[in-house]
Amino acid sequence: MSSSEKNKTLFFFTASFPYGNKAETFIETEIRYLTASFEKIVIFPSSAESSFIRPVPENVEINNSFMNLSLSRKKKTRMIIKWFWSFCTVILSEINDKGLKNIIRHIKIYSDIFSYQAAKASILCNVMETSCSEEKVFYDYWFENSTLALSLLTRKKIIKDFICRGHRFDIYDECWAKTGVPYRAFKIKYIKKIYIVSEYGKQYFAEKLKSKALENKIQKEYLGINKRRSVGVVKNPTPLIISASSVSNRKNVIHIPDLIKNIKTELRWVHFGDGEEMTLLKQKCLSLPKNIDWNLMGHVDNKYLIEFYINNYVDLFLSLSESEGLPVSMMEAQSFGIPIISFPVYGIPEIVKDGLTGFCLKHYSDVDSNVKTLEYALKYPFERPKIISFFEQNFDAANNYRKFVDEISA
Repeated sequence: MSSSEKNKTLFFFTASFPYGNKAETFIETEIRYLTASFEKIVIFPSSAESSFIRPVPENVEINNSFMNLSLSRKKKTRMIIKWFWSFCTVILSEINDKGLKNIIRHIKIYSDIFSYQAAKASILCNVMETSCSEEKVFYDYWFENSTLALSLLTRKKIIKDFICRGHRFDIYDECWAKTGVPYRAFKIKYIKKIYIVSEYGKQYFAEKLKSKALENKIQKEYLGINKRRSVGVVKNPTPLIISASSVSNRKNVIHIPDLIKNIKTELRWVHFGDGEEMTLLKQKCLSLPKNIDWNLMGHVDNKYLIEFYINNYVDLFLSLSESEGLPVSMMEAQSFGIPIISFPVYGIPEIVKDGLTGFCLKHYSDVDSNVKTLEYALKYPFERPKIISFFEQNFDAANNYRKFVDEISA
């Protein structure tokens, strides 16, 4: 790396990192590679899940200018007036992309999103005026976070360009019941590149663009996990299944008891994570048959989950989620050679290869088939060194983040 690259400053836009200890935990790995390549990193979180701040490297500064930004109706109107011609341009772009009826039907949603992003753009203008003149790279961790604000600034030539990642809710229209992903066409026009975390997501996003010329702005870029190893862990006679996610409607953790109750042999299931459906999950677990030993660990710091993998032989990692990008939780399990059982949604088939790294379940309603797949997987002779090799080729943090950081800092 040249000294000129190291002298750059990264403006890094997150949803809440480094605040709290639940959201955006995967940034904790990436930030180490970013700080090694930039002289300074300024993080702009949009909100805070709690006042707790995770440790960050010394050359990281937190700018709270966006923190819990709230606009009254009067301030929203002021923002639209201040950025009126940009608002007109953005709305026309959205009409061209999704049709006039959609915009008219949901004009309040579109207006609120624009005014909020215009407020962010105004704040950034002030930050830019008072910041040093060193070269800056602008990086949003999500396609739907501060990217419209960055697009407005790029259009006005206040900043040169910006990049972002794309995960799940920020790129798939079905995650936005009324509008689809808002302002996609306008933002992709001004973005330098969007790095999407799965090949499936990349292809989906490309199909949504009306101009093939813009497809060169889309790149698949996997996230990554540091390599770890279990040492001397012995397989237990009772198979151990692990699941790790929030206990929410989308994750379908409450349906795991419905699946494993059909297993007639001894089985142990441990779940890491909590959420709004935790009470219902506990009630379902109480009705599990005696051959099923279960433990709901609730939310734990990620390091404790890793320690569990290090100290226990885990037979399978199980997910019944109906909507995913490409989960880091699966990468973590796979780094230990643990086979994964999951539905083949979105980017999941890129990490779950039948017979090699796990098995994909059938349709949600086909319980009998899914029980058979789970029973088959518990007996299947997976070759764990091959699973680890697959992980190293695709999801090793050292490879993925060094390549990514080298590209964005060049």
